[in-house]
Amino acid sequence: MKKNVVIACDYIKNLDSAAADALDNLSQVNLIHRSLTNLGYNTLTLQFDGNLLNIKSALEKNRPAFVFNLVEDEAYISIAPFFFESINLPYTGCRAGSIYHTHNKLIFKRFLKFISFQKNILTPRYVTAKDLSEFVPDKKYILKPTDRHSSISIDENSVKYFQNAKDIKREILDRQKKYNFDFYAEEYIEGREFNISLLNGKILPRAEIIFKDYKEDVPKIVCYKSKWDESSFEYKNTIRSFDRKIEDQKLFDDMDDVIIFLSRVLSIKTYARFDFRIDKNGNCYLLEINTNPCLSDDSGFYAAANRGGLSYDEMVSAIIKSSLKSYL
Repeated sequence: MKKNVVIACDYIKNLDSAAADALDNLSQVNLIHRSLTNLGYNTLTLQFDGNLLNIKSALEKNRPAFVFNLVEDEAYISIAPFFFESINLPYTGCRAGSIYHTHNKLIFKRFLKFISFQKNILTPRYVTAKDLSEFVPDKKYILKPTDRHSSISIDENSVKYFQNAKDIKREILDRQKKYNFDFYAEEYIEGREFNISLLNGKILPRAEIIFKDYKEDVPKIVCYKSKWDESSFEYKNTIRSFDRKIEDQKLFDDMDDVIIFLSRVLSIKTYARFDFRIDKNGNCYLLEINTNPCLSDDSGFYAAANRGGLSYDEMVSAIIKSSLKSYL
């Protein structure tokens, strides 16, 4: 008899006006549904809209063997796994605590500072509108949203020189007013960028982001257009490369060391993606960990899994097996 699986995803109120990054969540649902069907499961899609009583009722009615967790919305990305744990329902992906400590970028930076007595992990300095104590004048900073991912609001104007704390505070406040969510400013690390994916404790082939033919005065960053606007220069010229250079071995060892350590400390036993920038001196700066990375067929995570020899169905099967180990 086939087992039932609920695919939990984001609630999108209006599909007609939804942004590309929001619609991508539905694309993932369709891919996971097809893959689970191929793997012999019955599936039901459940939009996580925050109505916990209705969600609990739907889950009790369908009695799934587990939930495939695709909830990415910033309002519920931590609540969903905490809720599944509260009703003792197995789910895929990182545990609630891991997601909580990594989703909000400031919480994650504070976490890195808290564990620095065990291991000092380089991450760019940052300031907020309320705390400018680490501001260094005459440096480039990148303005980032505190708890939004998918490069939302990130464009070439996100990277700027700031001479004094007053100007950077004004810029942060202006962005918060414009977008209606919180921002901070992070020291911009000039150099190379790597995305490294982890699946079931195994580091997948490492991807370097190549910024092809970018003008000298344009910041080399993974902006919103590079991810979602297929007609843009940024989309066409921000390229994922798995080419491996012998001279990069020490660099890979340094990044792997960080990944292995944080995977242990944060109990990341399923799948995740680690983003690094490398400065001109070869120092590795950890930008963030995505403990609920996109699983679209054009995503960085699947690209790494596929490069490692896995088909989409094999990747999904590995996610399920690694996620459910702790429930056995």
